[in-house]
Amino acid sequence: MEEKLINVYNQTTEGIIASKRNNKALLFMFLFCFISMLFFTGYIYFKSINLIHVVETNGNPLPTRLERKERLISASIQDFTIKVNSYINNINRMTLNENMARARFLVSNSDLQFIYNTYNTNRLYDKAKQQGIEYKSEFIEFLELDITKKPYFISYISKTTAYDGVNIVEEFYIQAEGYITEQTPQYEETIHGFYFSEYKQKFITSDD
Repeated sequence: MEEKLINVYNQTTEGIIASKRNNKALLFMFLFCFISMLFFTGYIYFKSINLIHVVETNGNPLPTRLERKERLISASIQDFTIKVNSYINNINRMTLNENMARARFLVSNSDLQFIYNTYNTNRLYDKAKQQGIEYKSEFIEFLELDITKKPYFISYISKTTAYDGVNIVEEFYIQAEGYITEQTPQYEETIHGFYFSEYKQKFITSDD
């Protein structure tokens, strides 16, 4: 009887050991298959990611993340430049001092002073303050907008029309260019975080 019990015990022990071995083998196979699947999936994803083009409902491809970033920078710079042109070249006795103050947050003082001296020499400020002439500047177009490297470079043309009430008394064009650096945005003066470290503009004549 005791011998039979020993045999049963031995068989049971061997079975348990064999079962553990089988379980380890199955676990190893499972982990191997799982890791292989992850590796294969990752390989396929990174291999094909550059071949995938997402399109809009009209069939046009959607821009990539880099393209969206470049478009955002370009649009922000355009808006920033239009504001600068407005502050510097819109002249009337009601908003002259306010525009000058706003421009100082966006353009270097030395460049602004040169422009203000030019306008002062040509008596535009005197005409605005004493005669009520209003100079309205209209942004026309960018001649160049380079955001491939920092500082960014822009060049553009604007048109200024002088009004004596409702009558046009003068018109002239301005060509401006400058280098734009980035700084910490501040509401409401520098919401774009851009600043003209170098900015200059000149009147366009028929010979230009």
